[in-house]
Amino acid sequence: MLDQRHNYAPNDYDRRLNFEESFTYELPFGRGKRWLSTGFTSAALGGWKLSGIISVVSGTPFTVSANGGTINTPGQTQTANLVKPFHVLHGIGAGKNWFDPASFSQPVGCTGTPLVAYGTVLGSSGRNQYYGPGFIQDNISSLETRVDAFQLSNTPQFANPGGTFTNKATFGQVTSTTSGGSGVNGTGGGRALQLSGTIRF
Repeated sequence: MLDQRHNYAPNDYDRRLNFEESFTYELPFGRGKRWLSTGFTSAALGGWKLSGIISVVSGTPFTVSANGGTINTPGQTQTANLVKPFHVLHGIGAGKNWFDPASFSQPVGCTGTPLVAYGTVLGSSGRNQYYGPGFIQDNISSLETRVDAFQLSNTPQFANPGGTFTNKATFGQVTSTTSGGSGVNGTGGGRALQLSGTIRF
């Protein structure tokens, strides 16, 4: 039978912290400004503004799953047993662990007896119990004659670590980045520049 408490968990897109900041800054050049207030440079550089959006968010949840071949319970995902405190190591890349894999073990699975208590035949860890890396997204643009820079700082935005206990090659390791597209509404990918102009008449 199903253990409903075992599946009670945050949504896959849950982010506990989400900071969003937008700004517009008028550059101090041109007529009436602090610097380059006269001559050709005043006309060429005056009136420019800089705007941007900065996002700082925490990671999304993930499940540490285990071999479900012996679970004998349709509709349930076998999760790993938590055998010692979950410890985040913050490693990034192949061979470097985001969390300590030794914190988990393979559950026994179905032993032929009914499921009578939470964690008896299912793993003791829960669905979406742990959180992966967060990221910073910083988009900058100028106004009127626009130069947009998406991912200005070119900061990597990492995907969640491998959470499949039976896949020893990547278990507990962050080996990829997010792939939510590029541009003003995208996350992931490297720095992208975009130039555009607006003529008003």
